[in-house]
Amino acid sequence: ADKIHIAFKPHPTLYRTLCEPPDWGREKTEAYYRLWATMPNAQIEKGEYRELFWESDAMIHDCGSFIIEYPIVNKPCLYMQRGSEYGDFSEFARAALDCYTIGKSVEDIEKFITEQVLQEQDPKREERKMFIQQYLAPVGGKTAAENIIESILTTN
Repeated sequence: ADKIHIAFKPHPTLYRTLCEPPDWGREKTEAYYRLWATMPNAQIEKGEYRELFWESDAMIHDCGSFIIEYPIVNKPCLYMQRGSEYGDFSEFARAALDCYTIGKSVEDIEKFITEQVLQEQDPKREERKMFIQQYLAPVGGKTAAENIIESILTTN
C-alpha cells in the first residue's frame, strides 16, 4: 500500500453484469466497488481513460480494446492471458502484444509490479518504440491531417 497506487477502471458493463445472479449479485458487487473507492492506495475510475493512460506508470489488463491503445504511451504493460497464446487476435493486435509482458498468474503480476514498476526495469521498451514507429506514428513526421491533405492534393 505504501509503494503503489492502483486505479480500477471497470468496463462500462461490468457493474451491471456482476449484479446479476449467478455472478455475484448486487450486494457483493457494491461492496467490491466500495472497497476500490475507499482503499488508501486505490481508486475506481469510471470516466474517460485517456488521462489515466498518460498519468499511469504501467498497466495490467485483460481487455482486448486496450491492446492497441496503451502502447502509444510507451509504458510497461502486463496482459493477463487466458487460453491460447494470442487467440483470435488480428496480426495488428499480435504485433502490439509483442510489446507486452504476458501474465497468467498472481506471481506474474507480483513480478511485473516489483521489477517493471518499482524497479523500473522495462525489457519491452525498444519493442514498443519500434511498434509505435511502424504502426502508430504519423507517416513522414507529419500530422495525420497533413498526410490526408497531401494525399488528396496529389491524387488525380
